[in-house]
This record gives sequence, structure tokens and C-alpha cells, in this order.
Amino acid sequence: MLLALALVSCSDSGTPDPEPGIPAQASVVLRITVSNSAGAGGSRVTPEGDYDRGEGYENYIDIDGGNFRFYFFGTDNRLIAPLDVDAVVPVESTSSSKTYTVYSMQMDEAINGQVKIVALANWPSYPAAAELRPGVTTIDDIVNRTYEFTPASMELSSRNLVPLYGVTNAMTLDYSAGNTADIGTIHMLRAFAKVEVAVNDKCVYPLEYVKLQRYNTRGYCAPRGVRRQDDYVHNSYDQDYTAEPSIPEGCESAETFSFMEVTPGRWLAYIPEYRNVGRPDNQRCRMLVKFKGNGIDAGEDLSEDILYFAVYNLNTSPSVPQTHFDVLRNVWYKFTVNKNAAPIVQ
Repeated sequence: MLLALALVSCSDSGTPDPEPGIPAQASVVLRITVSNSAGAGGSRVTPEGDYDRGEGYENYIDIDGGNFRFYFFGTDNRLIAPLDVDAVVPVESTSSSKTYTVYSMQMDEAINGQVKIVALANWPSYPAAAELRPGVTTIDDIVNRTYEFTPASMELSSRNLVPLYGVTNAMTLDYSAGNTADIGTIHMLRAFAKVEVAVNDKCVYPLEYVKLQRYNTRGYCAPRGVRRQDDYVHNSYDQDYTAEPSIPEGCESAETFSFMEVTPGRWLAYIPEYRNVGRPDNQRCRMLVKFKGNGIDAGEDLSEDILYFAVYNLNTSPSVPQTHFDVLRNVWYKFTVNKNAAPIVQ
């Protein structure tokens, strides 16, 4: 899943062309887009094709609330200046538009030398103006903020938002005679993981419920230690996006809550990151799957099954987890489950 910000600065065509590198009343235009849907086919673990563009409110940005911030940082990861935004316009007509255009007008002072651009959206809070000290405030100071999570947070809407974070590699803004600097693309990471459990088409038992057991009640809005794009964009399913979860202290809960059944046989949950690797099973985040006992043998009472965040070998031991993995932000975990029917006694 990938959300991208393409940035470019330009000026009114009616103003005289300034000297290169010294823009006068420049405008910065940011185009926010989402990649195309993934192609069909692929392996069970890492599918082929493009990154999925997301659905519903997974890409939503709170425009009316002004819930976004953009900053210029130097190569030393210290603040140069914030970028003031005047307008954000959704390209699509729905409230959950996948594409937006962001305008910042009259940038009178040139940003010279190598810079990074940090983009934030849908955060519960941002640094106050007094906290933003050029040459002192670092990227880590900006992103060291958390969000609260409850099961109700999964009902994504204009009020229940997914925090987003992105940063570019260092670049030099090359102002042309036409007062245009092509900044490129910022890839935005969602703070949530998306987890999907679906029933195999040939399964004779419908799902009664899917529940999550153990989760974190808080999460970081941005991954820790990510200060450039190359820290999380590798153009590979196996390597994108971050290798380690970023988890605040003292936020684990052993409670259980239900997934959302979005369509018959398809259950979803949006959850914070969670560390599973190197821990005993009773401390791992896992799913509880219950099939209804009204399949081949009507009235049969089926037990609850445990589904771990792990790779399963469907050819040898389809019900035994082989390799456990952590729950990481911006990753879509898709599990297809099946319950074999008991033999019919003739």
C-alpha cells in the first residue's frame, strides 16, 4: 500500500522571470496521488504487480481541519523552515479522494543547498510554533508523537484518521529561469497495518467471527529513525517499508476484540504495529477464527482456531506456523482460511 506526494514549485506566468536560484513570489504545488491497484497472480507471501492504492478512508486527509504539515530540513536533519500551505483541493469528488493538489503561495525566499522535505498528515497534534527552531529542531523532535488506539479506531472515517508520514532524500532545489523547482515524490507511510482474513471459496463452513488477541493501545505516528526516503522505500515487497516496529513503552493489552466483517466472508482490522518475533506464543498478537458449525454436518459445534502472524506451509503443515513475523505499519496482511469438512457417514 503506497501513498505518494509529488511536489513541484512554480510561479505566475505573468511575472518576470527571476535569476535562477532566486525565485520571486514562487508557488509550491504538491500533488498527492496513490499508486495503481496490484495486478493479479503472484506467490502466497509476496504478490507480483504494483502496490495497492488503498480503499475507502485509508488515503483520506483531513483538509477541513487543516490536519497536515510540511517542513524543509537540512542534510543534518535540522529544521530549515516550515512550508505554509494555503489550500488543499481534492481531485476526486468523494470525501475519500485518492488524489489532492496542495498549494503554497508566494514563497519569497529561496531554499538553497541540499534539503529534505518532511510531510505529515492526520496527526492528533503537531509541534507548536515556539517548538520550531531553525537549526535546532530535528526530524526526530518533529515525529516523536503518538496516537491512541481503541477497537473503535478501526472504523475509518473523517474523524477516525490514519496518521501519515513521509520524507524525501536530500536534494538540491534547481530553480529554472521559469521559476520552477521539480522536487519529486514523497512516499507516505500509514501508521496502521491492514489485516484481512477471508474464507476460501471452496470452504463449506462460513465464518462466525474473527478476533484479534493482544494489541498495542498506542502507536507512533511516524516510524522511529526514518530520516530519508531510502530508509523505507526499496521498491521491493520483501524490503519495503520498515524492518522494525516502532512501539511506545507500556501500551500492550492482552484484551481481545472483533474484526469488522466488511462483506460476507471478508473480515478487516486496522491495528498499530506489534512485536511478535522472539516471544512466546502467549505474548504474540494473533487471530482467533471461529467457523459456524452448520456446514456438511448440521449442528456440529466447531472449535476456535488460532491464526498467527506467520508464514504457513500449505503443502506439509497447513495449520502449523513456520516463521513468525512482526506486525508492521503500512503493510496489508492477507490470510485465506479454510476448514475441511468432516467425512459423511453413509
